[in-house]
Amino acid sequence: MLKFFRPSLEGNGSFWRQDRLSFWVQELRKGEVVVAPAEGVYGYCCDPFNEAALRKLMAIKNRPVDKGVIILVGSMKQLDRFVDRSRFN
Repeated sequence: MLKFFRPSLEGNGSFWRQDRLSFWVQELRKGEVVVAPAEGVYGYCCDPFNEAALRKLMAIKNRPVDKGVIILVGSMKQLDRFVDRSRFN
């Protein structure tokens, strides 16, 4: 079952409330697939290190498991967990 993540505005204009982020993180840690808003679309999200979660994501998207997925990272250090950048120098 998909879990929808609905951000809401707080008085300070912040789009992402901490209580909702905590719920989202809990679901991801349990291996769930969640749906979160992005610019103009919704995105499916899961823990990229959890093989069962990735398989669940691929089944939801009806996508072959040998196809790639987009992974968003916040730093080059995070990227290094997925890619050997020395191959591209």
